[in-house]
This record gives sequence, structure tokens and C-alpha cells, in this order.
Amino acid sequence: MTECWYGGALEYTADAFFCFTTTIRRPILQMSLYSEYQYFLYETISKLREKGITFNQIADHLNKKKILSARGKKFRGSHVHSIIKRKRVRDEKLKEKYPEVRSDFYLDIYDKSIISDI
Repeated sequence: MTECWYGGALEYTADAFFCFTTTIRRPILQMSLYSEYQYFLYETISKLREKGITFNQIADHLNKKKILSARGKKFRGSHVHSIIKRKRVRDEKLKEKYPEVRSDFYLDIYDKSIISDI
């Protein structure tokens, strides 16, 4: 900001603006939400895994109870494993912290004396 005396009073003849861009990244904005059914499957499988049951045994258990996958298919051990793995990876991404990035720094100065003369 520039100062000058004009007619016995202090006047500011320029405004200065420090400008920059801030980029904020949040993973939650990039992920789709789990449906209630997907979350039910994950919870059911997790409880069975805590009891020490293998993926193939869990798949057999779910198939016997006529519980289908989110796409309406029968379970296999690899599918059960995938549900647990994807949820774990998703949770890790949600916990990840991303730093803010500031860029494009510049200083804009507007001389008000030019504008007031018009």
C-alpha cells in the first residue's frame, strides 16, 4: 500500500493484493458410498473371519443361507477375500492425509490515483 499526503490528509493511492491458488484433495469425494447390502456383507464376513473360518468356508456358509453377492451371484472364496480386501484398502485411503498445495503466487497492485483522475 502506498501512502501520500494530499491536502493535509493521508491518502492511500494503491491497493496491493497477494494472490495464490490453494489445492485441497480429499479422497472421500472420489469414492462411491457402500450400499446397505454391501456393508451387511462386509460385516457378516468380518464376524465369520474373527471366528477363524476360511474364505471358502464363509462362501459355503453364505451360499447355504441363500445370501447372494451384491451382483446377485453365488459366493466363492476369492470373492469373499476381495470384499474384505477392498474394504481394508478403502479405509486406508480414507485415513490418508493429503497436504494442501499452494501455487501461482503473484502480487497485484492497483493504483487508485489513476482511477480517481477519471
